[in-house]
Amino acid sequence: MKRHLIYSLFVLFVLFVASADAQNKSVNTANIDFHFSNEKVIITYDIVNSSPNELYTITVSVFRKNKAKLNVVSLSGDLKEIQGGTGKSIIWEQNKDGYVLDEEIYVTLAIATKVSIPVGTHLLKSLVFPGLGDYRIRNGKYHFIYGLVGYGAIGASVYFNSMAAKNYTSYKNSFDYNESNGFFNKAKQQQSLSYLFAGTACIVWTVDLACLYGKTSKVKKQITEQNSKYYYDKGQQTNTFTSTPNSINTKLPYDLAMERGDKAFADEKYEDAKKAYEEAGKFKLTPTVDIKLETVNNKIADENRKTLEYNATIANGENLLNEKKYEEAKKSFAAASHIKPKEKYPNEKIKEIEEIQSKIENERLYNEALVQANALLQNKNYDKAKTSYLMAITYKPNDILAINKCKECDNGIAEEKQKQKDIEYKNLMAQGNSLMAVKKYEEAKAMYEQAKSLKPDAEDVNSKLGACQATIDYLEQQKVDAEYNSVMNQGNNAFNKYEYDKALGFYERALELKPDESLPKIRIGKINNIKQDGGDENDISKIYEKCKNGVFYIVEIGINYNDEYKIKSQGSGFFISADGVGVSCYHVLNSYNYKNSVVMIDKDNIYDIQYILKEDKDLDYVIFSVKKKQKQLSYLTISSKEPVTTNKVFAIGNPEGLSRRYTPGTVSGFENNNNEIAIDVSITHGSSGGPLFNQKGEVVGITSGGHMFEGGNFNVAVNIHKIPYYNYVK
Repeated sequence: MKRHLIYSLFVLFVLFVASADAQNKSVNTANIDFHFSNEKVIITYDIVNSSPNELYTITVSVFRKNKAKLNVVSLSGDLKEIQGGTGKSIIWEQNKDGYVLDEEIYVTLAIATKVSIPVGTHLLKSLVFPGLGDYRIRNGKYHFIYGLVGYGAIGASVYFNSMAAKNYTSYKNSFDYNESNGFFNKAKQQQSLSYLFAGTACIVWTVDLACLYGKTSKVKKQITEQNSKYYYDKGQQTNTFTSTPNSINTKLPYDLAMERGDKAFADEKYEDAKKAYEEAGKFKLTPTVDIKLETVNNKIADENRKTLEYNATIANGENLLNEKKYEEAKKSFAAASHIKPKEKYPNEKIKEIEEIQSKIENERLYNEALVQANALLQNKNYDKAKTSYLMAITYKPNDILAINKCKECDNGIAEEKQKQKDIEYKNLMAQGNSLMAVKKYEEAKAMYEQAKSLKPDAEDVNSKLGACQATIDYLEQQKVDAEYNSVMNQGNNAFNKYEYDKALGFYERALELKPDESLPKIRIGKINNIKQDGGDENDISKIYEKCKNGVFYIVEIGINYNDEYKIKSQGSGFFISADGVGVSCYHVLNSYNYKNSVVMIDKDNIYDIQYILKEDKDLDYVIFSVKKKQKQLSYLTISSKEPVTTNKVFAIGNPEGLSRRYTPGTVSGFENNNNEIAIDVSITHGSSGGPLFNQKGEVVGITSGGHMFEGGNFNVAVNIHKIPYYNYVK
């Protein structure tokens, strides 16, 4: 029994929920259309997906194709408080709203729902399930708790009633007094609880239905968001639907006739306009028709008057034209054109008269120009005569007489030009000859060239021009020869002084002057070979003579037991600046012995050592300065690049006290991280500290020491590029 009751309650609950969802469906429209019938626009539509208990209000809007909205007022039909369904129609009396349409338009329908509150439905829902009818009427979400409490109380009542029945049966079947008394008391208590829960369920139903009825009545009187948000939102909802654009023509025969009349009137076809307005009056005699007819009749009368005046003025113009009174005729035709501006005939006659007048004026001007031109031609003023004949041709084109006279002028002008050219040619030739006589050949050439431009084929000017050019070429060649000889001499002098870069510039200039000469090419090739090989072996003697003056003795002086000065030791060194900065080896000169040492170039040139500027015992070099006298000192040039293995080199030193001995050799390699240059140049006592040269006479090292062995010797020089000499040379 309990199971059947629960199933029944569940089925009722589903049915009521489905009913609630059906009421919540969104209304829609279909088949919106419109057409013109019986002088009115009929709008048809359907309302689908609607609730049978709801009423709707329709708002109509009509738009042109360009979205301009029409002022639609005169409407009737299915507009207010209508039910859903098909075949709905609205009538628009467009004439009352002042519209005559002949265009494409579209319609929009705005559907607003009129809210109705089904009190019985809400009460019935809550009667089946407490709280179910409260939805949509009362704001809130937990009204279902009423139903849960009510049905829970019913369930509890049924349960306790069943338990009471079982205990009462046990009471009746029991033969034990105490046991039967216990069953009876339990049955009585359970029956009391059953009545209590049943009463609770009745109270829940009664309170919910009473409150729901009161709330529903309040919402029906005033639908506000505070009373019921659901019905308030539903009342505010409006759905808008739009038709497809369609062409529509609402013009009546009266309107069409009036339209034809207005167009004919605008085109100034007044008779046609009158007929159209009279036709419109047959359909509908209105004050507008009377006004239009009066206006067009006035226009017709005015046109008739203008026609008479126009014809008379044209006739007067024709008479004046026949009498050749052109200006008076033009004025008459102009007056006719003013009367009827759209007529072409008066303007055509004015143009005809102006052409006649133009021909007459051209004939007069032609004769004047011809008389003037003939007089100028007779005086042989050909240019001005031709101008006058050309002016005559402008007044009478293709006039044979004037054209022939122009040709006669051209011949005269040509003869005058030829005479002028001959005179100018003779003057230019005379000036050229005079300039040639005083040996101004370039100026003479310019004169002959101007004369040649006048007479290109004249033999005398070509002969003179050739002779002048030959003289100019001869003199130019003499200048080239003189400059060539000069730069070659300068190049040779520089070459002999081993100034190869300077000599190279002179030889290159000589080659520019005479590209075919072989001597500059030979000297340039030789200089390039010398630069590539690091010097010229054939010129070593000259390089030695140039470089030896920069090499000197370094002598350390000691005192013996007899207080006599004795030479304690000696070595070599060289100057690297004219200010007296010198270079040698550390083992020859250092901070311990420099005060007892002197620099001796020769017996007449001995210098004291002033400062030790820089020294390095490991690398075996010293840089120092001497107490320089007034004159400048000879110094050596440091090479801009280091030597390479197999380069030929030579040293100048003072071995065993012998002055400035030349010793040649070859670079065999490098030692000590390229700090030392390995050479086979002989270095003996006294030559240490001297310069090591490349073949151009540039210092590449400082001779330091050597080792003799069978079959040769192995010596080293300090790499000049590994010492900071540049810090002490200005």
